[in-house]
Amino acid sequence: MDLDGGTFHANLMMTNTTCDTENDAIDTNTEFTTPDICDGANYVAKTLSTLAVTTVDASDLAKWVADNLTWTALGAGTRQIQGVLIDKYVTNFAASVPVAFIQFASNKTADGSDFTVSWDGTNGILYLT
Repeated sequence: MDLDGGTFHANLMMTNTTCDTENDAIDTNTEFTTPDICDGANYVAKTLSTLAVTTVDASDLAKWVADNLTWTALGAGTRQIQGVLIDKYVTNFAASVPVAFIQFASNKTADGSDFTVSWDGTNGILYLT
């Protein structure tokens, strides 16, 4: 998969999601039993921008980076937000290809203020070996 080309979306997932536990034979988002996409006011999937894969020569790894994301005035949903599902966008959410589920250290509650996801400044979104 070309990680610095194409369109990648970040989808906020609430606490009933199975994206964190189902990882065998999942080829498209439609195969998750319960995605549990955020249903708070002003929620939309966000497109990752400034994508890059950079080599970390000292450790023989590569890291995938993108700009941080902000959902403006994200309203409270039915449940708390557990994490972010990143997918390679194909036509719609169901047809898109899941890349990674990034779980927050603790569940988050949207409250109508801006909701920001900041990728790790050192490690990026993902490390690739």
